[in-house]
Amino acid sequence: MPLGSAKCRACHEGLERKSTEANLYTQLVYFQSLFDMERAQKKLEAENKERKEKGKQELKLDLKPDEAAFCNDLHRFVTDRYVNKSGFNYINLGNLFTSIFS
Repeated sequence: MPLGSAKCRACHEGLERKSTEANLYTQLVYFQSLFDMERAQKKLEAENKERKEKGKQELKLDLKPDEAAFCNDLHRFVTDRYVNKSGFNYINLGNLFTSIFS
């Protein structure tokens, strides 16, 4: 169905695009990063290394097992359902370098 003919199911008014697909993808990637426990752990380890060198107390990631499981499940859901299926997630390197080498 073309965008111009899309209608709200509740009020039957025409729908208007407010955000681009690229903006939505950027928001999804940011949302995905919020719940990436592996990324958080790596950042924490790097921060603690710097803090140790400066003589400061190390920081801990203090999550209950069910909280960590929730974060992992939400991260996996967003990644599998939306981010990995997006066309913005793939780069065709052949097309990217065609103008340079031709």
